[in-house]
Amino acid sequence: MSSKALRSEKPIHSLEKDRLIMQEHAHIFGPFLTNQFDERYLPSVNRETFSQVGSLAFYQRHFGESFDKEDTLFLIVGTDGGLLINHLINSKLKSGVRCIFIEFPEIIQRMQQEQILPAKLPDWMAVESLENWFEKAEEFSLTDYIYLSNVRAVKSLAVVDASYAPYLDLWNGFQERLLQFQRKVGHELGSLIFTQKGLANLGENRIPSTCLSDSFKGQTAVLLAGGPSVSDALPWVKENRDKLVVIAVSRLSKLLLDEGVDPDILVSIDPFDVSFFVSRDMLHHYKNSLFVNMYHASSLLTGQWRGRSVYMGPVIPWKSELSPPNYMFAGTTVSHQAFGLAAKMGFSRILLAGFDLCFSREGFTHFKGSMEHSMGPDMEPSNLLVETNGGWQAETWLVLHQSIESLGQLAMSAQEQGIEVINPAPGAAKIPHVNHAPWSEIVLEALPEKPSKVIAEYLPKETAESRIKHYKSMADEVMRIRKQVVRIRDLTKEALVCNTRLFGKNGKPGDFKFKLRMDEIEKSLDDDFEGLSILVRRWCIRDFLKLTRPDKEREWSDEEIQETGQRYYEVYRDSASDVIKFLDDTRQRLLSRQEEEKPKPNYRQLMTQWSKDDTPGRLQIVLDHRGQTLADLPEPLIARLKPMQEQFETLMSREDNPYRDELENQHNPLTVRAKALRFFRNREVERMGYFITGLEGSDLEYLDQCLHLVKGYHAELRGDFAEAETHYQAVDVAFFQVDSLPRLSAVQLREKRLEPALKTLAAMAELMPVHMPNYAGLLRLTGQKEKAVGVFEAYLKHVSMDHIVRLKLGHLLAEMGRSEEARTQFQLILDKDPENQPALRALMG
Repeated sequence: MSSKALRSEKPIHSLEKDRLIMQEHAHIFGPFLTNQFDERYLPSVNRETFSQVGSLAFYQRHFGESFDKEDTLFLIVGTDGGLLINHLINSKLKSGVRCIFIEFPEIIQRMQQEQILPAKLPDWMAVESLENWFEKAEEFSLTDYIYLSNVRAVKSLAVVDASYAPYLDLWNGFQERLLQFQRKVGHELGSLIFTQKGLANLGENRIPSTCLSDSFKGQTAVLLAGGPSVSDALPWVKENRDKLVVIAVSRLSKLLLDEGVDPDILVSIDPFDVSFFVSRDMLHHYKNSLFVNMYHASSLLTGQWRGRSVYMGPVIPWKSELSPPNYMFAGTTVSHQAFGLAAKMGFSRILLAGFDLCFSREGFTHFKGSMEHSMGPDMEPSNLLVETNGGWQAETWLVLHQSIESLGQLAMSAQEQGIEVINPAPGAAKIPHVNHAPWSEIVLEALPEKPSKVIAEYLPKETAESRIKHYKSMADEVMRIRKQVVRIRDLTKEALVCNTRLFGKNGKPGDFKFKLRMDEIEKSLDDDFEGLSILVRRWCIRDFLKLTRPDKEREWSDEEIQETGQRYYEVYRDSASDVIKFLDDTRQRLLSRQEEEKPKPNYRQLMTQWSKDDTPGRLQIVLDHRGQTLADLPEPLIARLKPMQEQFETLMSREDNPYRDELENQHNPLTVRAKALRFFRNREVERMGYFITGLEGSDLEYLDQCLHLVKGYHAELRGDFAEAETHYQAVDVAFFQVDSLPRLSAVQLREKRLEPALKTLAAMAELMPVHMPNYAGLLRLTGQKEKAVGVFEAYLKHVSMDHIVRLKLGHLLAEMGRSEEARTQFQLILDKDPENQPALRALMG
C-alpha cells in the first residue's frame, strides 16, 4: 500500500448508509457493516479499514500492478469478507489468469448466506477451504503454472493485518502445502526458465563442478550466506583470512568488496535477471575468485563474468552424452548448493556465517548493507518461531523454517563423512547436526597453499582452442536437436490436416482412417523423440493452458471436439516453431562466442549479439583474452566500442532497479501496524523493544506515525502510561488513529480521567462508527443521559439488528423514567428474536 493513501483520503463514514446485518445467534466473526460506498465489510476481519476508504481505492494502492500478469495462477489467502473477490471480478484481468481464494469455511458460509458474492463465480475463479484448495488448484492446472514460474501466493488484507490471528495459521498451512508441491514439481519437471537459462548459458557452462572434488582435504572453509549474523562474523574472517577458504553467496559481493575481502569462491543459482541487480558487484571479484554457478543462473552474471568458473547441474536440458556427471544437491537455496559443494571438496571443518534461517532480534532478515536491511525489519506479523543457538525464540519465514530440516540432512551427510559443521552465531536457528561454538573458541592453522593456487591446479587449463571446441560441440548438439524438433513440427502439421479430414469439410463426409493416423502421430510424438515432445509441449504451456475447460465432465459436441483438436495441434505446431527459434538464437550465440576467439573478430557482429543479450560486459572478456584494454585498439574501433563500455557502466550503477521496487512494495505502514498490534496483544515487551530499534533505522514512509504508535504500545506494556499517552496523542493520521485512539481512551479511562476520555471516544465514534455504543455508554456514566440516548438512537436507526445496544438503550430510557419508550425498545428486540431472555425479563420487570 502506498503511504500516499494515508493522507489522500479523509476518513468518511455515512451513518445514513451504515446498517448491521446479523444472524439470530451470535457468530464468531460478528456482523457485516456497510460503508458509504455501499460495500459490506467485516470489522472482525478487517477492522475499520474499509469504513474509511473504498475497497477499489485501497486495493489499487495496496496491490498496484500485482494482478496485472498474463497466464498466472493467483492463490489468495483470505477474501476480506468478499471485498477482494468482487474487486478481482470487476477488474480487467489479463488472459490466462485464474484465481483461487483460500478462506475459513465459516466465512465462506457467511458470504453465501449474506449474498455477498455473485450467484455464480466466473469459471476462472474459485473459493475453497484450506482442506480443499489443492484439489481445485490441480483442476486449474497448478503443475503447469508452476512449470511456468507463474504461481503467485497473495496475502489478503485479512492476512497482512492479522486482526483475526488464525489467518496467520491459515497462511502457513496453505504455504506449507504449496511449497511442498512446488519442490516436487521442480524435482520432477524442472522449470521452463531453468531450461531457457540453461540453453542461454551453454557457452559459459564449460567445466563441471566435480573437478573440485577433494581439492581441500583436511582444511577449514567458512561459508558466508546472507543472514544478519554475517556482519558479526566478518571481523573474525578478516583476521583469519590466511587460514580459511572463503565461500560466499554472490549477493554478498558488495559487502565483501567494501570490507576488502576477496572470496575464494562465489556461488549463484537464481535464474531470474533480478538476481543481477542483487549480485552484480561480484563482477569486480573476477581476478581472485572462482564463480560456481548453477547451470540455470542468470545469464547477465554468467555471460559477463571475466574470471574462471565451473557449473553445477546438467550442461544440456535433455538427455545427451555431452552432459558429464556433475554436482547438484537437494534444497532450493544457494546456501544448500554452497554447503553441498563444500562437503564434496574435502574440507574437514565447515563454518557457517549468515546461515541464520531466522530474523535478528530487531527483525532484520538480511545482512547490514543489503537492500532488504535498508528497508527496515520484517514488518509482517508472524507466528512462526524457532529456537536459536543463543536459546531465545526468533521469528522466521516458512521457507526458511523448512530449510532447517533440509540443511540438517546435508549436515548429517557431512558428519558421516567426518566433517565437523559449526555455526558460531548465537542468533542463528538451531540446525540438526550443526554444532554451536563462539568464534573465539575456534582455532585454525595456516593453509599450506593459497586457495587460488589450489583451485587453479584442479581446474583444467582453458585456451582459445578449448573454448572453441566446446562452442562447436554445443552448436552441433543444438543443430541435432533442432532437426528433431522440425520433425515434431511436421507431424503436428500433418495432424492438423488429419483433424480436418476426420470430421469432413465443404460437404465431404469424415473419414475415420484419419483418426487412426492421428493416433499413430501421437504415439510417434510420445515415443520417438527422447522426451523432446514433452519439452516442446511445455515450451508453450501457457497456450495449452488456455485449451483446458472447467466443464470437463460435460459431453462435447463433434464441433467442439474438432475445434479443440484443431487448436491443440496449432499450439503444438507453434510451440515447436518457438523452440526452433530459441535453438537458432542459442546456436547464433555460440557462433558469436566462436567469433570472439578470432584474432580479428567482427566487432559489429559481436556488438549486435551483446546488445541482444544485454551483456555489454562481454567486451572486456574479449579484450582480456587478448591481454588488451580498450585504449590498445585503433581509434576508429575505440569510438565504435566506447558506447558498449558505457552501457556496462550504466548497468552496474543504476539504482532504479526492479528488485528495489519489489522490496518497497513489501514494506508499508499497514504491516507495521499489524505486527505491532500482535506484539501488544501477546504482551511481548522485549520483542517489541527490539522491533522499535529496527524501525528507527529504516527508511519507511510515515515512520514518525509508526514509531509513535509502536512506542505507545511499548510504554503501555511497561506501565508508563504518561509516555504512552504522549505517543498516542502524537498520532494524527486517521489510518493509524484506528489503533491509537482506542488505546488512548483505555489509558485515560484507566486513570479515571473521564473528560479527556469523552473527547477521545467522540473522535473514535466519528472515525469508526462501531465505537458509537462505547461513546454513548460513557456519556451515560458521566450523567449526559440525553446525549447518550441521541447517540444510541443514531446508531440503531441504521443498525437496527444490534440487540445488545438496543437493550442498553432500553435500560437507559427506563432509568430516565421514559418507561413506554423503554418498552418499545424491548419489544422491537422480541419482534425479531422472541426467545431473547434479557429482553423478556426487562419487559416483564
